[in-house]
Amino acid sequence: MHSFIIDVDDVAVKEIFTPADWAFITKEQELSVNLKDQDVVDTLERFKQADSPGTIMTLLQERHSRLGKEFTMEQDFDLKWIFDSVSKWYVMFFICHLILVFIF
Repeated sequence: MHSFIIDVDDVAVKEIFTPADWAFITKEQELSVNLKDQDVVDTLERFKQADSPGTIMTLLQERHSRLGKEFTMEQDFDLKWIFDSVSKWYVMFFICHLILVFIF
């Protein structure tokens, strides 16, 4: 599966889809997510409460033990995805910060 962001106000975009697909795309979706893995919930909460880039780096360095030798894609994918995503965001933030420092 892929996820795309589309402009639902753009008539040209609407013309790409069948009426049934467009109805599905524009239908109100449930926004809540029911997370059953407490380690995932706890990890998200820790990142949510991080108040500085240093805190984020500390959390990234404290990878959950499930991401070590016992890692299984079926069970631990969500946890891995969180750490990988935040790590990539951190790198992008750091690079942008360096660019801004050198420009200004």
